[in-house]
Amino acid sequence: MFKRYLFALCKEGGDSLWEFCQADFMKKNKILKNLEELFGKIEMFSETVINDFHKERIHRLRVNIKKLRACLRLLNMGTNDSKVLRIPRSLKKFYRRAGNIRNIQNHRAWIYQFFRGRQRPAGYLAFLRKKIYEEKIEMKDASLSSSLFRHEWNKIENRLPDKINSDTIAAFMDQKKSIIRIILSSEKTDEMLHSLRKQLKDIQYNEKLIRYFMGPDRPPVMENMKKLTELLGNHQDYVIHLGFLESNDIEKLSTEERKLLDTATAEINKNKTALRNQILLMIAK
Repeated sequence: MFKRYLFALCKEGGDSLWEFCQADFMKKNKILKNLEELFGKIEMFSETVINDFHKERIHRLRVNIKKLRACLRLLNMGTNDSKVLRIPRSLKKFYRRAGNIRNIQNHRAWIYQFFRGRQRPAGYLAFLRKKIYEEKIEMKDASLSSSLFRHEWNKIENRLPDKINSDTIAAFMDQKKSIIRIILSSEKTDEMLHSLRKQLKDIQYNEKLIRYFMGPDRPPVMENMKKLTELLGNHQDYVIHLGFLESNDIEKLSTEERKLLDTATAEINKNKTALRNQILLMIAK
């Protein structure tokens, strides 16, 4: 069912959903408005997170950067090769640092919850505190000034296409369809499942633009996609937890702490396997 809905949303030969588009094109000023809103949110969250490193604000920062990246990928379908739109390198670096901190925050919260009411791995938690402190310093060093934000925004603005039309949207969806076909035909590794989620999120993040051309009705694939991407996101969380617990740093802990963490690793692997089976069942339909 998932694959059928997904490929029905994409252009398929002469029988195309895009023949029923509700709009012919979108002008540059409307594109600018959408991007300015995203860029403004990114700048706002960038200024606040380097002071409090609040987990939810870090999450909102990263989501808005992902939305910007997805939008630029779509807009690239309507630009020539000399005007390719990309996320600025400085913003990519800041995004990665923010991600490192959020991963530690989420992992530490999971460890606290798992060992609630039981002996906790104090040495491991101390290691995580040290690691997040180091990452916060790195993130502050990677922060962007207001002038740099303006400079990067001007570069994006100057490269924007004059307009996009239904062909732009169809080309974007065709590209995603092709990539997803390759992913679904590949071995179902953790990396493959994460790649699938990223492709689906690109479509989700551009839903506003897609619906502008297709009309107000929400295509069935969008509803199915939301559920699947949530499952894939939870699966990736378990992959990240295991990345911490299977790192070489664990060998520096005491034998007693390693035994404690073995129980956490077993629980994560159990949950991850159950979630993986649920995902594979869903994408096989």
